[in-house]
Amino acid sequence: ILFPQQMTFHECKRCVSDEDNRRMEEICHEMQALQGDNIDECIQLIKRHFKPVTFDEAIDRIKYFPRGYLSVCYFNDTCHDVARRVLGGTKAVKGVRLVNRKRVTGLYSGILMVNYEYVVHRVNRKSGTVELRCVDEGTMIVTTMNHVNKNMHWSYTRTCHSLQGTSVEGKIILHDLWSKYITKEYLYTAITRARCIDNVYYVEDGPRWEWKRGG
Repeated sequence: ILFPQQMTFHECKRCVSDEDNRRMEEICHEMQALQGDNIDECIQLIKRHFKPVTFDEAIDRIKYFPRGYLSVCYFNDTCHDVARRVLGGTKAVKGVRLVNRKRVTGLYSGILMVNYEYVVHRVNRKSGTVELRCVDEGTMIVTTMNHVNKNMHWSYTRTCHSLQGTSVEGKIILHDLWSKYITKEYLYTAITRARCIDNVYYVEDGPRWEWKRGG
């Protein structure tokens, strides 16, 4: 876990252009300089440097061009909610690409590993099972539809914790800023995944079930 108030940040190399790297460095240094765990000031910093969208606008954009956007969420529940609204129901549909978030043994053999990506190969609704193909290894594993719906994310929605060390070529949409549980490490990790600084957006509101700041 990253703690920006304690880290020693020197330079950004992830962005494509030198100008974007310079701008990202300035933002990170500004965040690093904030005293303690002052989340409200961090959120104001995000709002000064990045562009807002409403929750409904974010969903509409993702529906129109799903491969062009990545929803970066603090909560697993937000990942599931975005996927449900975009996909219109269950994620257990042939061809859907998923990221596993809970390590479990398959029904017959193999293990579903955390943060590994899988593609839905076959769905048996009668037995409530789903056959998945591991993207990296090509192996097949069978699990339950319940596991897919509860513990696997649509690949275009990710928690920031599962994105550490990766780069995002498309547009990033930051969710959950309205929550009182947001953290500096979430904000730092989320914005520094971008390859282009103008591709970062933040959701300025959230679904009604979410916790509100100070509530």
